[in-house]
Amino acid sequence: IRLDTSDEAGQLVCRTYQLGISSGVSVEGQPIQAEDPPGLPVSAGTGKKAAFEIDIPAAAGHVYTECARIWNPIHTDRAVALAAGLPDIILHGTATMALAVSRLIDEYLGGDATRVRRLGGRFAAMVLMPSTVTLVVESAEEQAIFFDVCTADGQRAFKNAYLCFE
Repeated sequence: IRLDTSDEAGQLVCRTYQLGISSGVSVEGQPIQAEDPPGLPVSAGTGKKAAFEIDIPAAAGHVYTECARIWNPIHTDRAVALAAGLPDIILHGTATMALAVSRLIDEYLGGDATRVRRLGGRFAAMVLMPSTVTLVVESAEEQAIFFDVCTADGQRAFKNAYLCFE
């Protein structure tokens, strides 16, 4: 899915390419693709590894829900999360990503978020609250940072991630 966000003057602010996978849902018909998404950045493998811990408070899901206006009760209502087969309420994947990106901006871009040009990755594991995740920078290069966000038990919650910047 391609989502374009424009300002009041109709100027493109950002373009988002999104893929969704639904477990247990059948697909009918042939796949249709209107356009190819841009290619993924490739790491030169500079091996400049670093790790940063990020604390996730117990109320992070509630705060993010209200601030982002993303209301899904699996992030705020324990009974709903348990009924959905989850171990407890979980942090939004986009909140996990935002916390990691904020830390990357502080550590590598001098706090200047306007330098970010592209961001991507795959949400792959649940982040429970409260907990601590680890931002693992696999490579920090001239115009890209490649990273993962790992849960306390070592699962990659946001993986194969990249942040391109100028």
